[in-house]
Amino acid sequence: MLKDITLGQYFPGNSVIHRLDPRTKLIVLVVYMVTLFVASGWVSYGVLLASVLGCMAGATLFNISAQTFIQQQTPDHLIGKVMSFVSVIAVCTLPIGQAMYGFLFEAFKERIFLVVLFAAVMGLVIALAVRHILRRVPSPQAMD
Repeated sequence: MLKDITLGQYFPGNSVIHRLDPRTKLIVLVVYMVTLFVASGWVSYGVLLASVLGCMAGATLFNISAQTFIQQQTPDHLIGKVMSFVSVIAVCTLPIGQAMYGFLFEAFKERIFLVVLFAAVMGLVIALAVRHILRRVPSPQAMD
């Protein structure tokens, strides 16, 4: 199943973005980050809005993929219990995360970019750790 997920993997295509030089993509990423943190007024809000919407779309795709993966790996008689447990953990950690971000944004109100940078680095570390762990999980076809 993991090989069927194209999010974060190379996907061959012939779009404008596919034809761009990788250095151009990196330069655009750096300009985007500078714009996000340096620009003021409506430009900054527009960039931030686009970022948040992109993150929400990515989170939705991940959520769908993760739930599908969990359901495929769980025996049929335990699916209800496992999905309930996953939902409870996800819902119970939201207030903790919101309180943590509230504290960090208040503590670093002059340097909010540090909070965002820390969150991005931690997200990358978690993604790499999960990727490493999930590679060891046998596929449903191998378990049959």
